[in-house]
Amino acid sequence: MSERIDLQNYIDYFVFQTYIQNRDWLGIEWGLNNVKIWRPDTAGGRWRYMMYDTDFGFGIYGGNVYLNTLASARNPGFPNLHSQLFDHVLDNQEFKCQFANRYNDLMNTTFQPANFNATADVLQAELAPAIPDHIDRWGSLMGPFSYANWLNSIGGIKSYNQQRITTARQHLNQTLNLQGTRLVNMFSVPAQGGRIRLNSLLPELPWSGSYNGACPVHAAAVPNWGYLFSHWSSSNANYSGRTEDSLEVQLSSNTSLTAHFERCEDVVNVAIASVGNRLVPSMNLEIADLTYTWLYGDAVVSNDSVLYNPMQGDYRLLVRFDSCEVRSNVLRIERETYALHLFPNPTAGELTLQFVLGEPQDLTVGIYNTLGELMLRQDFKGYQGQFNSTFDVRALSAGLYFVRAETPDKAYSGKFIKED
Repeated sequence: MSERIDLQNYIDYFVFQTYIQNRDWLGIEWGLNNVKIWRPDTAGGRWRYMMYDTDFGFGIYGGNVYLNTLASARNPGFPNLHSQLFDHVLDNQEFKCQFANRYNDLMNTTFQPANFNATADVLQAELAPAIPDHIDRWGSLMGPFSYANWLNSIGGIKSYNQQRITTARQHLNQTLNLQGTRLVNMFSVPAQGGRIRLNSLLPELPWSGSYNGACPVHAAAVPNWGYLFSHWSSSNANYSGRTEDSLEVQLSSNTSLTAHFERCEDVVNVAIASVGNRLVPSMNLEIADLTYTWLYGDAVVSNDSVLYNPMQGDYRLLVRFDSCEVRSNVLRIERETYALHLFPNPTAGELTLQFVLGEPQDLTVGIYNTLGELMLRQDFKGYQGQFNSTFDVRALSAGLYFVRAETPDKAYSGKFIKED
């Protein structure tokens, strides 16, 4: 089904229509009406439902909060292919729980009176300037008949929604046999350490919401920047002490979940080790997908894992991964004399040149023979950082050669032997 229909759209569409109790839809009170689907005209384009003409919801024209439109959508007065498909997919346990969890997600957030009313107020403010003209044109035919009547209608929608949440939860539980309601309470320790993604939600913590016992909820710890997830604690012993960041939580009773986080620098130690002619990271943990930033003073000189042939000065390493950036202490390199690093030496084909420039400068790299004749030259504008390039020297005759790296105020040199 998911290959042909956009399931997220499908679920949200049926949640919204049944929550607002739209009776002018899906054959609930008369023939099939106000149902349209579309898909992109592309390979693999999936069908989606269009939301429109929902004014027969929220109790208008004799409706009430006790009407179970979820049950009616499964078995309407005028059955049709759309209602039959909806009825059958809810027999699938996995889909039923996806649907129920999303229904609860929205009732715990979007349809909560504070959120609902705030959105209604925003829309009211946007529409208000046009309402007098609308009343002049349509007031005698279909309303609103006055500005006060329009405001009262908005108040009525707010009031209806506040009553609707309770019955919507009852209808969801009864219609899908979901074993009652459970309260999920979520916390973070420390408070600033991170959040918990619950199904489709990522709420600010602490937070609580109602879900159903027949369907597990998916909880995932989401660290804030500078923190790493450590472990869970819970009122349910099955989940306390667990260290995986994602859990499928069975709700046999009201359940609390606390995600514990630690500061990155309290978990991961980064140092710099000087190995031969290189600076390399030294860490207390093995971590995949790292990025590196080498600093010479305050200047970034490399993003490689290794810094080659460092010149004299102060170096620091920044390591980034997941939600962390950890800095090493400063390592001071003392080198009274500095030379270019050339290898392999001797060479018959390629020569690699390594050095570091701590500040942006125009740079010229040249290879000279023993007579001082320039054999190869490359120029670089405003170069800064790790220089690590390979030159093809196969065309050079066998013999001794000198390499010079020159900036406007400095020059470094080295030599190599070219073999046949």
